[in-house]
Amino acid sequence: MVSAWSGDVAAVKYFLDRGSDVMKADDRGQTVLHHAVAAAEFLLSKGVPVDIDYGRRTPAYLAAENEQDKTLKILLDHHANAGADVNCKGCAMTPLLFATWRGGYTNYIQFLLKAGADPNIPDDLGRLPIEFAAVRDCKEEVEMLFPLTSPIPNVRNWSIEGVISYAKIEEKKANGAKAR
Repeated sequence: MVSAWSGDVAAVKYFLDRGSDVMKADDRGQTVLHHAVAAAEFLLSKGVPVDIDYGRRTPAYLAAENEQDKTLKILLDHHANAGADVNCKGCAMTPLLFATWRGGYTNYIQFLLKAGADPNIPDDLGRLPIEFAAVRDCKEEVEMLFPLTSPIPNVRNWSIEGVISYAKIEEKKANGAKAR
């Protein structure tokens, strides 16, 4: 439990991998998860900025990357007070780009959009989050992103189906060029 309180993820993982009982409570009835949440809430209540980034991405980015949706929600809920940059200016890839590129992050995409993530920030190659979702044929994500995304100039049929079709054609072109 001390590992959870101190934020030592490697130690927590070590103990879990060796069969530690995560449901076991201390003498106050608190589990490892209680301690981890208490630590996060305490830090946030003391004004620790949720957008802090020393070159290894922000806590919100790491929470999304590690599929910690409840942690991400807590961080995003503190956005207004702490000034979190959900667009992660200066990062190689915005959290929204990452979530749509990786796939399986539909909940995070919703959280990020509600927190003000900009779906019009492209990656280094000019691709938008909606294009990544479309290539993966994730219509639900494309539908979420579509009303917030500015029309892509090369997409002749600016519709959900048009974006999916365009993204798949562009992906095939890119894969064909790589094969040569």
